[in-house]
Amino acid sequence: MNIPLAIESDTVYGLFSIPMTTGDQLFVYTDGIIDAPSPEGECFGLVRLKDVLDKNIKASLSELKSAILKALHQHTKKELTHDDITMIALEVGPKVNALRKEEPMAPEKQMKAFNEFYNTARNNKILEPKTTLLIHMATAMAVGCYP
Repeated sequence: MNIPLAIESDTVYGLFSIPMTTGDQLFVYTDGIIDAPSPEGECFGLVRLKDVLDKNIKASLSELKSAILKALHQHTKKELTHDDITMIALEVGPKVNALRKEEPMAPEKQMKAFNEFYNTARNNKILEPKTTLLIHMATAMAVGCYP
């Protein structure tokens, strides 16, 4: 089932897929990043986010996330407490089966392992609901299981 996040009853949503291959990257974020306000009230915005992404095109995923957080702190000039700040950066690697000598874990076992992690994190209030949903979606995409 494909349910959009933060749905509005009068908004029309579409569904599309983007083919990805080894080396492609995906960056997913919550609105807390683009809505982060400066002391003057100006939002960080999509243009600044795109600038940081473009300037760090060759950076590792960890360095990319650090660069975004640094830019957010420079923009807001304070702690990021206005909203949640969630981002996931993924890079498509080679097919798992090509690297493994053993049989890959069955999708049912992959989802069971993920659900155990997800439920533990949620029940212990380690992650916010929006964050756990993004992790769930990203993990499902990474392992090829679509709930």
